[in-house]
Amino acid sequence: MESKDLIFEVLFSKYDALAWAIFVLALLSTFFTSFYSTRLIKLVFLGDSTKIKFPNLLSGIVESPNKMVISLTILAIGSIVSGLILKNGFMPGTPFFRGSLPDAIDAIEVHFVPLIVKISPTVFSMLGIAYCLYIYQDPLVYPYIFKVQYRNWFILLNKKFFFDSIYNFINQKFVKFTFQFSYREIDRGILEYFGPTGTFNISNKLAYRLRELYTGYIFHFVFIFVTTIITFAIIYFMAV
Repeated sequence: MESKDLIFEVLFSKYDALAWAIFVLALLSTFFTSFYSTRLIKLVFLGDSTKIKFPNLLSGIVESPNKMVISLTILAIGSIVSGLILKNGFMPGTPFFRGSLPDAIDAIEVHFVPLIVKISPTVFSMLGIAYCLYIYQDPLVYPYIFKVQYRNWFILLNKKFFFDSIYNFINQKFVKFTFQFSYREIDRGILEYFGPTGTFNISNKLAYRLRELYTGYIFHFVFIFVTTIITFAIIYFMAV
């Protein structure tokens, strides 16, 4: 959490319009992250299991085995303790990075930002938790009211600002172009015609034509043999 608070403090200490805009967006991201995390916890762990559409799915749910719980507990404690001990050593500008990261943080400005800036991430996190608990007092009533009263906003947010639709539209055009031009015209067209497939087809047709010359008569073999020798001899002497 310390590193995330430092990001907010650095953005505010820049005293730049773009940095402050990013600061505001980061606070909104903190609010929504806290909101949907709390929503997930409430619906999964604190919800009423009798309202689930398929209650038979709960029959196979069991607690984690003790080996997994103990391992995760040790990892969590180690992560917290090591973070508290080593947090100052990983700050940009310390000898740990040895100049590998640009020193973009003015330590003096960061430590003198207003208190409201320092606690703003925590405040927005608490607001997100409180608003989620208020909205989901009854998971079937309040979300439905929100869908009805603010339908346009609900559709916009639920569809992620239609980024998926735009992305799928662009991606569909690109995939269609690559399929029809690159795959069908080049891979399955030119390259196959002049590549191994085309060579195989030509060789197969040539072999079929040559097989038709087989008659079983010895004078035919002698004629082909002599004609071949004369042809190669003429080519050789013309080349010399």
